[in-house]
Amino acid sequence: MEEPRIELLQRMPVFGGIRADIFQFLLTLCPVVFVPVNNSFFREHDEADSMFVLEAGKADVLKSWGGQQHLLRNLKEGDCFGEMALMDLCPRSASVRAAEDCTALRVSADNLYQVYAREPDIRDVFVGG
Repeated sequence: MEEPRIELLQRMPVFGGIRADIFQFLLTLCPVVFVPVNNSFFREHDEADSMFVLEAGKADVLKSWGGQQHLLRNLKEGDCFGEMALMDLCPRSASVRAAEDCTALRVSADNLYQVYAREPDIRDVFVGG
């Protein structure tokens, strides 16, 4: 299952030109999460420290406004979301709810710090060194 996950991550713009061996290491750190239909990956205003890469299923990005939830975007297999958490560590600006049963990779800031510790030059990919 590692090869399809590596290919999935390599297609993510946020991961730029990272080598396959580094992805292999990252995948040993990242849990695969299952979120059943109508359950949330996270809710608006939750603390944030990770992003997700949707492997299977569909999800909706929702924003509260005027006391109601408004659909901002539909997510599908291969989409990533929550990536701002890796850059600013601010509370979530929207909610993401599973529209179908979903499987996703969870990549936390801590996972990336472990990659940085092992591969110091990799920081240039994320910060444009």
